[in-house]
Order: sequence, then structure tokens, then C-alpha cells
Amino acid sequence: MEYVNITYLIVAIILFLGICELIRQNLQMRENIKNSDIKFDAKKKILSSEIQLLKDNQIDVTNMVPKDVYNTTVDELEFNLNIAKDRYLDIQERYNKMSGQMKSKEVKLGLVAEQILPFLDSFPYNSKNIVGIYKPIDLIAFEEDKVVFIEIKSGGSKLGTKQRHIKKLIDDKQVFFETHRINEKGYEVS
Repeated sequence: MEYVNITYLIVAIILFLGICELIRQNLQMRENIKNSDIKFDAKKKILSSEIQLLKDNQIDVTNMVPKDVYNTTVDELEFNLNIAKDRYLDIQERYNKMSGQMKSKEVKLGLVAEQILPFLDSFPYNSKNIVGIYKPIDLIAFEEDKVVFIEIKSGGSKLGTKQRHIKKLIDDKQVFFETHRINEKGYEVS
């Protein structure tokens, strides 16, 4: 029995480390995107204002540069702005792809955690009293003095609509016990 507990503990540690790494990667990715957004917005603002000033002839370029250079400058600024937009969209697309991959990994970790968590020593209920149903609630603990509905979440995941509704029904004391009986007389509920 001790061998089984050690195995579960090792698996739990591996899962925990995996979740920590996913969270670290997610935070780093968000920080990189945030920094890219700030840099892009600053560059876009500068380029846009320079383009507008040149178009409005608010910058006196007549004595500074020939007309063809002036036109090239406006075109180059617009070109650079378009490149910056393309880079921003590329970064955003990569972020969305990585975010989807992260969610997929979190879902897989969550599915594994649902199976292992009841066997960890730190789990507050006796694993012999646990029944897994997994949809819409993961586990039910049938303890001597209470019945507990358990939903296991990993990462930053939240309760789904149906799970929130079930929690509200439990909070509102709208959970009942019924006996349904089928016999030679038919079907009855008591």
C-alpha cells in the first residue's frame, strides 16, 4: 500500500511541476505580448503623428528636402506603419495559438488530476468513499456525516454554467433523495 501512495505522490509532484511550468510560461507569454503591445502602440503613435504632420504640411520641409524625398518619406512612414501592424498581428496570432495550446495542456492535466487527487494523502476525504461521475461534477464523497460534491479544477479554470447552477441548487437546499422502484406493480417514486 505504501508503494501505491509513493507512486501517487510522485505523479502528483510531476503534475504540480507541470502546472507550475505552464503557469510560468503563460505569465511570460502575457508579459511579452504586453511589452510588444506597448512598443507597438508607441511606435504607431509616433509614425501616425509624423505622417499626419507631413500630410498637413505642418513640418516645413520645403527648404530641407526636395519634393520627391518628401513624398518618399511619407510613403516610407506609411510602409513602416504597415510593417509594424503586420508584426503586431503576427505576434497576436502566435499568442492565440500558444494560448490554445496552453489551454489544451491544462485540460489534459486537469483530467489526470481528477483521477489522481482522491488518492493523495492530503485529500480530505477517504478515497474508498469517492465515486467519480466526471460530468457534470467530477466526484461525490459519501462520508459518514455528509455527502460532498467535488469539482476539480486546474490552472485558472472556473466552474462551467451547469456546475454553477448545481452549486446554486445545493446552496439553496434544493437537493433531494428519492427512491425509484420498479416491480410487478409498475414504477413508483417514494
